[in-house]
Amino acid sequence: MSDRFKKIYLLTMIVGSFLIYMGYYYYTAYFKKMHYKIVEFDHVEVKFTKGDEVGYEYNSKTQLLKYRNEQDSLITQKVELPKEAIKEIHQKMWDNMFFDMPDQMIGGDVATTPRFFIEMCYQKKCKSITWDEKANEKPQYMERVRELKQFIESKIEENETKN
Repeated sequence: MSDRFKKIYLLTMIVGSFLIYMGYYYYTAYFKKMHYKIVEFDHVEVKFTKGDEVGYEYNSKTQLLKYRNEQDSLITQKVELPKEAIKEIHQKMWDNMFFDMPDQMIGGDVATTPRFFIEMCYQKKCKSITWDEKANEKPQYMERVRELKQFIESKIEENETKN
């Protein structure tokens, strides 16, 4: 082999490997998140359950908030989230890397451990997360998920008092 061929081969292998790596790892992740745009937003759903019992549930599409009061009665009321609140929730999800989190972070028993569920739906796809406080498999996400849950609940409570 000539020196020129060796140089071309080496350059092709290095540049080709880099392009394949970049195309697969970088752009695959980029295209997966491409559908999560605020202009394509459909609804957000938040749920808290313990076993089969619903603690609270909110769906922005139906605008229904269901929760249990002190007498353990299920209360249903209509709460409308304004566009500004939905934009803030969407931005908070981007800031906390919601779309990069695993779908399930579960560590406790279904019957005894409280479970939380957040789902963001867009025109082309949905992203949901189910987690509980006993999940140990992804501790780097747990604080972000707690912060996100508290933020969404605060926005719902703000608009609950306005209605």
